Amino acid sequence: MIYYICLLLAATVVQVVFAQCDGPSVTISTADDATGISNCGTFNGDIIIADSISGPLALTGISHLKGDLTCNNATKLTEISFHQLVTISGSFTLTGLTTLSNLKFDSLMEVGDIIWNDLPALQTMDFTTGIVTADRVSISNTKLRSLSDLKFTSCNAIEIFNNPELATVSFNDLTNTTDTISISDNSPSLEVEFQKLASSRGLTLQNANALNVPLLDTLVGNLNLSYNSFRSFSAPSLTLVVDVFITSNPLLSSLSFPLLPEINGNLLITNNSRLGAISFPKLQTVSGSLNLTGEFSRADFPVITNIQGDTIIETTINNSTICGQFNSTGTVTCNFGTEPPQDVTIDTSTNSTSTNSGGGNTNDTSSNDSGGNSSTSSGGISGAAIGGIVAGVIVLVLAAGGFWWWRRRKNQNSGRPEKLEDSTPELPMGGHHEKPELQGSERFRHQDPSMYELKDNPMRKGPTYGRAELGWDNQIAEMEGSSVPEMSSDGRR
Repeated sequence: MIYYICLLLAATVVQVVFAQCDGPSVTISTADDATGISNCGTFNGDIIIADSISGPLALTGISHLKGDLTCNNATKLTEISFHQLVTISGSFTLTGLTTLSNLKFDSLMEVGDIIWNDLPALQTMDFTTGIVTADRVSISNTKLRSLSDLKFTSCNAIEIFNNPELATVSFNDLTNTTDTISISDNSPSLEVEFQKLASSRGLTLQNANALNVPLLDTLVGNLNLSYNSFRSFSAPSLTLVVDVFITSNPLLSSLSFPLLPEINGNLLITNNSRLGAISFPKLQTVSGSLNLTGEFSRADFPVITNIQGDTIIETTINNSTICGQFNSTGTVTCNFGTEPPQDVTIDTSTNSTSTNSGGGNTNDTSSNDSGGNSSTSSGGISGAAIGGIVAGVIVLVLAAGGFWWWRRRKNQNSGRPEKLEDSTPELPMGGHHEKPELQGSERFRHQDPSMYELKDNPMRKGPTYGRAELGWDNQIAEMEGSSVPEMSSDGRR
């Protein structure tokens, strides 16, 4: 009889235990609540940690959680530790835990989703075996310095942002993601490594110091690198990508895509102030638009044959050879240099500034004035050059006119004596030539009066004839011959 009673009690206990382990959920508000499910090897449901809990929380016994592990807004919770937990089939969500400083999961290897947001005090994570499998990962607003315990071999999506002290992200065992990878706005010294990553839906990296993707072959989405501080980037194995956006990386000086034959979308490389050369040696086709803007002196696209969208090439460096490489079914705009190069010969037969999508090519010359700088189009001479030529022609015409006027005046002056003020003495009322009138002229005031005395002139009719010579400006006035008869006041001799 006692035996049957014991069996009945045991069965009752087992039913109670299984009832506790079957969920559908349990809320842990105290340490006793955690003890109540510690005998469950597998918990079929969700574990919810109440926002009222405080201090550290430890849970033992459970190995498999077939549901979600969630804790939101427990502002007094300082630590969470699960010692035997191996798998979480649902999401592992921690948000708004302002005092949580440590996570300790000795055995956890597989998680559905990791969502850790707004954990401003979280500095360390201790995952002894390391998480190797996750569906989606989102980690933001923490003080984590490293994610070394995330050892993914499989992960579909990764989003890591706004972790100001995060210095390393190394997912060196991850081979592919079916969704995108986005890492942005973490520590400026962040170094990111994907040593084995071969394919992804897209890769975005912002505000990082290094990126290493030596085996990346396929991106069925975008490659977006912007606002980073690394000096070089190489995708040595990349052969397929939709869009390439490389913008505003102020220290980037080296860029390499040695094997990339085709871009299925757009190619945009802009505002990388130290990038002096852009090279895509194997690139043949850009299915969208191509936009290269910056201070580069070289752009090498030796085999490119097909650009299906618009093409914009703008560089502050004088190099007209950049523009002749690009043919497009859209419009081609190519501007080089703030000043037109003096030794560049523009070949209008090959360098066309505008190509209409209707088919024909049209040579055009464009001027681009921004901030006082002029740029020269590949198809002609820039506005600055035209302005310089016009100004030079005007100066030359004015100089020639001035020289002609000066020569004309000189020739006129050499053909006649210089006009002198008050140079002809006025006869006095008495009809006599007298020295005082000659001396009264300003021109003759300082001359010797004897220089202007009249002598006999044999050429005059009358009693005496003579020849008179009068010199000007320091020449002696000489009059030869006999005396000249005086004239009366009415003009008769």
